Amino acid sequence: MDIMRYYRKKRIKFIIKIIILVVVLVFPITYCFYTNIPENYKWNLLYNCYGIGQIDDYVSYNMLSDQLKRYIKKDDLNFSTVEDIVETSKKLESIDYEYRSNSKYVVSSASSKQNPLDQIFEIDGVEYAINHEIIFAPRLFSLKPEVVDWNVTVHECRIEQK
Repeated sequence: MDIMRYYRKKRIKFIIKIIILVVVLVFPITYCFYTNIPENYKWNLLYNCYGIGQIDDYVSYNMLSDQLKRYIKKDDLNFSTVEDIVETSKKLESIDYEYRSNSKYVVSSASSKQNPLDQIFEIDGVEYAINHEIIFAPRLFSLKPEVVDWNVTVHECRIEQK
């Protein structure tokens, strides 16, 4: 009977050691991966996206935070034509929402010198200088980050015809 108790205790100690080892090895790897997701996604967007017209290839409605979904409808995100880009940008600019974060893992698309989300469009003799800044935050158990804020500025300039 004592021998069985001895082996049972030994087996339990072995299982506990294995669990601790797995936690010690897996946690840092998971933590590093989790915190780098927004940064990696930002660089993917900045270096593979060739303009505002391709935003919907990188940012889907499902990536928006619950707070942003209150202001933005799925149909509002339409970047297919120049007119749609300007109209969508104006809608996004009119949103009165300010994201406040105390997390150091939040990443902005405007934190790079090269930003393909700054473009100028011309429609009927009017130039629109449009700047999109998308702020990403890590999302638990997901490979895609959450879009927690989307700031847009649209400047309108009339072009004089000679």
